[in-house]
Amino acid sequence: MKLDAKKRIDWIDQARGILFLCVILCHSHLSPNIISYLYKPIFLTGFFFLSGFLYKNKPIKDKLISIFNGLFAPFVLYSIIGGGIAAIESTSVSAGMYVILNNLSGGDFIWFIPCLILVEIFYLILRHYMKSKTDIVIMVFAIIAFFATTNIGLQRGFWTWEVSLFAIGFFALGDFCKKRLLSLKCAIILSAFYLFIAIVCGSLGLLNGIDMHLNKYGSRGVFIPLAVIGCISFVSILRFIPTNKIIVEFGRYTLFMFPFHYMIMSYTMNLVHNLGIVNGRIWGGRLFVVYLYLLLICIKVYL
Repeated sequence: MKLDAKKRIDWIDQARGILFLCVILCHSHLSPNIISYLYKPIFLTGFFFLSGFLYKNKPIKDKLISIFNGLFAPFVLYSIIGGGIAAIESTSVSAGMYVILNNLSGGDFIWFIPCLILVEIFYLILRHYMKSKTDIVIMVFAIIAFFATTNIGLQRGFWTWEVSLFAIGFFALGDFCKKRLLSLKCAIILSAFYLFIAIVCGSLGLLNGIDMHLNKYGSRGVFIPLAVIGCISFVSILRFIPTNKIIVEFGRYTLFMFPFHYMIMSYTMNLVHNLGIVNGRIWGGRLFVVYLYLLLICIKVYL
């Protein structure tokens, strides 16, 4: 299937938007168990896969500048904004400084961005010094690192470096699949297989306790193949699905929304609770999505 540049960007943004909606479902606990089984293996690994899928070979200097402008600078800015909000809420400068320092070290709400920075830098270095079969070697390394770090129980390291050693495998997988995505027929078959296996494994409790931020993956021997199959089938089939403008807009601003969505969700849930709305969690989730989209539109209009 041949796509022009604009269409290609749209379907990739739509993929990001869908994955981000899965992040919302996960953190809001709005989805039934059977739905969570479908997105748990891919809703974060998919972001690393897409980043690798979009990777372009550039000189190291140019790539480092791109990482600085596209990831590091926003990371520092969002860390400071988070600290400012905390200082205002608590009327304490020291509380705000604590949040800033915690964020800069890769704190809870903002962990994904510094983790992705490490992944891109590691990948850039390895790609520079390895002249052939880079992606295959990196994927093997990532699997070894995955079992090593989880066996030791490493978690909450600086910039979640232990997660980046595993996530780089999905980045490499995305780059490897750049010109190897499945045909529509194969994508449908693989997607159906993934859905069936994910539901079975989830029903057996093999997907319980997955939290990539904490380097926890439920049954590890199940998580890896499911995540690989899920990412490949998800991205392959998304090329053939018509895009939705709202979901595409979500996808274009995930880097901004990722650090702040949980904060906005908390405010929304508190508002729903204070208003005494029945089924507060459900309505809170719906209000959160509306609120987030309005924020997105404002960003698009004023920036």
